[in-house]
Amino acid sequence: MLGSPAIAKIYELLQKKIQLMEKLLAYASQQAGLSYTDNPVNYENIVESRAIAIEEIKKLDIVLQQKLDALGELGDDVKTHINGANTRVSDLAHEIITLDKKSKILISSEMKQVDNKLQVLQKGKKGIIGYDMNVNFSPSGAYTDSKR
Repeated sequence: MLGSPAIAKIYELLQKKIQLMEKLLAYASQQAGLSYTDNPVNYENIVESRAIAIEEIKKLDIVLQQKLDALGELGDDVKTHINGANTRVSDLAHEIITLDKKSKILISSEMKQVDNKLQVLQKGKKGIIGYDMNVNFSPSGAYTDSKR
């Protein structure tokens, strides 16, 4: 084992990972409470912030794994601390997944509403096409409809 500084660095990385997961949970909570159609700018900012946090977690995981691999065999107290941190990360991940499911349901319903509005608009366009194409003007200036 490399000694106390390496273990302290692992503890520090685990704490940082927990903080990032808590930040990700906060973003997921905000996202679940927002409607994209009501405030698309805030929604997109939250999605971008979540993506940045996820990338930071991925990078942190790589560094953490390298540190753990360099240590080799771990003592029981270190394993206990790591298991506790992993349990906390897992709990946070489950909370995030639950909030993401709520967000997915909300986005799906918003998409259906937008799709319905688009279909209504499309039907309106189809209904007016016949009148736009068959409009004739007589030399006397009176409007005539050639569909009759």
